[in-house]
Formats: sequence, C-alpha cells, structure tokens
Amino acid sequence: DSDLNPEGAVEKFKTSLGQFDLFANLGQFIYQDTNPDHGLPSSDTFMLAWQVGATAKLATNVSLKLAPVIYNYTGVGSSAGLNQPFTGQGDRFGLNPNPTGAGPFNQTGINDLLVLEVPFELNYKIGQYTSKLFGDFAYNFQGADRARAAYAATQTPNPDSVPLSHAYTGEDKAYQVGLGFGNLAAKRNTWEARTYWQHVEQYAADVNLLDSDFFEGRGNLEGVYAAFSYSITDSIIGTVRYGYANRIN
Repeated sequence: DSDLNPEGAVEKFKTSLGQFDLFANLGQFIYQDTNPDHGLPSSDTFMLAWQVGATAKLATNVSLKLAPVIYNYTGVGSSAGLNQPFTGQGDRFGLNPNPTGAGPFNQTGINDLLVLEVPFELNYKIGQYTSKLFGDFAYNFQGADRARAAYAATQTPNPDSVPLSHAYTGEDKAYQVGLGFGNLAAKRNTWEARTYWQHVEQYAADVNLLDSDFFEGRGNLEGVYAAFSYSITDSIIGTVRYGYANRIN
C-alpha cells in the first residue's frame, strides 16, 4: 500500500554481467514499535526482506525484469492484535472491535507468515509507445499453519462472530497479471492506461500491508482493476480508476 512508509535499513547491491543487470536488496523494517527500546537486540516486531533479481536486455527496446523476494518476521510485538492468530472473519456487525473485548475475531495477526513473492515486468515498445506486461505471484509457505490457527481461534464461543467450519488449508497463494500502455510523464498530453487481474487467497499475505485503495486491503478476494491517466498540463495529471472484486471462497 502506497500509504505505508516503512522505516528501517536497506542494503543494495548491483552489478552487470553481459546483457544482465544483477541486483540484491536486503531490508530490515520496523513493523511495530509502541515502546521504544534503548539498544539492540530488540524485542520489537521487524519485517525482513531478502531479494535477488535480474534485468535482461532481450533485444532493442525489450527487457525482462524478475525479482523474487522472501519476507519473514522477527519479534513478538507488543500489540495483542499482532500476537493473536489471524482469522479474517470480521463479525456480524462490521469490523470494528468491541471495546468490551467480546469480539470480533482477530483481523491483524501476523502469525505463520513466510511469504515468497515473485514480481516480474516485460517492457517493450509498440511504435512510439511504451508497453508493459507485469505480474506478481506470492506463496505463503506457512499458509496451512495460518489456516489451522484461524480455525482453532474461531472455535472459542463469541457472540459477535461466526466460527469457521474447518481449516481452509489451501488458501495460501496470490497472483496478479496486467498490461500497461502509454508514455505518461510530467508533460502535457501524455497518457497511460493499465489494467490487471488480482487474486489474493485468505492466508496468502499480510493483510495489514495490502493496498487499501481497492478491494479494501482484504484477502479472499479476486477481481479486475483498470486506470487511465492523462497529463492535462506539465504539472497536473488526472486519473480515473475502476475496480470490482468478488470473494474467492
């Protein structure tokens, strides 16, 4: 989600080998710090990223970029929400927690997340226009454990929420594939159109980090997104967006 601005440390490495540009990005981001520490090691929650990738120049004006990354978490955090098993069930009356503590089931837990994500871009020219085929695939290696924890958590009687009937252990993948076309820039009369299909299963990703502008940042949704942007002047860009999604399960 572009609303998020992570803090932490990043190490970047890059080298070239023939027609390949090779790179690695390592990240250590503070996920939650509600009670600042005065030294290391810290018991706060950190999100770690481990990425390697390459850009291949396949032909004139044609390039392919592939950049797999592993995300994992350290620390237990100080928030009861992050510590509790994620269920994603909401409640009968909406998603706002009951101040009495009676419900709903947890919506923010980061238990059992070890996510492999593989984004790619194929960039090429059609006439004078830049075109892009892009996509992303994610798989949570601990998705089955996350599903079983969600099922166990919802078996506790809760007057506001509906328990799961069983553990949905196959809901551990997400993917996106789309097309972009145009030459949008901070220059009058330039434009770009893009569209993609997105599919995010319930236990595939950290829902706290999903883009909330479309599909409300939820898992268990699949749908289409489209946008058209036009540079009205050298400093004003207008954009129209559309998205529509349905529950996967």
